[in-house]
Amino acid sequence: MFNITDNKGFQITFANGNTVSVQFGQHNYCDNRDEEKQKPCANAEVWAWDANRNPLFEEPLGWQTPEEVAALIAKYSK
Repeated sequence: MFNITDNKGFQITFANGNTVSVQFGQHNYCDNRDEEKQKPCANAEVWAWDANRNPLFEEPLGWQTPEEVAALIAKYSK
């Protein structure tokens, strides 16, 4: 399932119950952190949790490249 979050990112929930959140707007750990208007961004903040809403890592991962985001999505979708 896909979900748009505040027009600055998205979440994907997989069949295994894990959810990966990718955010790249104001107040997120990315190059757009201090921008008032949404614009293209070279990196993003990633956070993930399981079906019971337990985090899959200690804190959000900031400034992740597209390749790093893709790797995290692949890892937690399995």
